[in-house]
Amino acid sequence: MTPSNVLQLELAAAFASRRALALRVGVALLLGLPFAVAEMPLRARVAGLTVLTVFVSFFGAAVGAVRRRADGQTMRLALLPIPRAVVASDLLLAGSVVDLVQVGPVVALFGAVNGRGPAVGAVLGVAAALAFAVLLLNALGMLLAGAARSNAEVHLAAALGVAAIVLLSGLVPAAGPLLGAVRAAARFSPVAWLAGALGSLATDPPGGTAWPLPASAAALLSLAGWLAARGGNWKRGVT
Repeated sequence: MTPSNVLQLELAAAFASRRALALRVGVALLLGLPFAVAEMPLRARVAGLTVLTVFVSFFGAAVGAVRRRADGQTMRLALLPIPRAVVASDLLLAGSVVDLVQVGPVVALFGAVNGRGPAVGAVLGVAAALAFAVLLLNALGMLLAGAARSNAEVHLAAALGVAAIVLLSGLVPAAGPLLGAVRAAARFSPVAWLAGALGSLATDPPGGTAWPLPASAAALLSLAGWLAARGGNWKRGVT
């Protein structure tokens, strides 16, 4: 089986090495394990897992896009007889899938350890919020990479971007004149929605989230449909 589009090519490269994949998942588990199992306030555990997701998705997408450009891969992709929008969407979806595979296990562990009984709505709410946040963070990271001129620039800008996203999503306390702005911005932040979904999963009984059951199911089905449409139809090659 050989890839037939950019998404399949990226996924094949990302998952070709089991050792590299295990390292990706293992690093995320190692960093997120204290927030999933350690005894600490729920707000701190939720904030820690959410910041990890922001770092993996936003920072990783920005640095990865600049590295792709430095390696000449971006130039080679531009020469393909494929619309740039299709190439960009394939890269976005591929990066999001890889990030979900990376952070998904630690989020699942958090739910298994801290979940308060069976709650389909809360679980689907977390899954939908996680998928949407990862997708948007990847898109923002790719946009940032387009404005960066060097590897050093993108590392600095992405680090500052992570700090801004974390602050505006209400994951860290804000005081003074920033408090009102943070509260207003957090209402529209998918990162804040993810934090809220994680927090609701660990309450007893599980609370409501910004992702009610129909919206969660629709969001997940849409993402699955997009992935199936672009990820299917691999070419059969002769080896």
